[in-house]
Amino acid sequence: MIKNFSILSTIEVSCDGQVYDLHSDYEATKVEHDLIANALVLSWRATREGLPQKLSLKFGKLEILVLRGPDVEMPRSEDGHLSFIGYSSPEDEGMDSFLLEEMADHDSRIIFNFEGGLVMKVYAATALLLVEDGSGPVA
Repeated sequence: MIKNFSILSTIEVSCDGQVYDLHSDYEATKVEHDLIANALVLSWRATREGLPQKLSLKFGKLEILVLRGPDVEMPRSEDGHLSFIGYSSPEDEGMDSFLLEEMADHDSRIIFNFEGGLVMKVYAATALLLVEDGSGPVA
């Protein structure tokens, strides 16, 4: 997978020298799967002032998308809060464990686990982090 970002910790991504905390500073707002374009976009909005207002992770030429639905016992207010982001080896069919950046390779899937129980495992040809500061995309 060709990416323009790195996963620094279980909740942070880095792009162009900037670090974005997807757990504490952002809330996921939307998941869009474009069947015709074979693309997936995950969108986040800032939860406090002084940060870029919108982040989008765009996956192009999607090859793998595995979903586990939200936990019906959890309040819906938890659905947008990221629990962890990491990698999964191609052999790992589970949805609860992950690898850190330094353990991942080009075949690794990216796994997103949200507090509300939703889990997504994604593999695509490209993965791009786009940052909007309110005046338009900057990365």
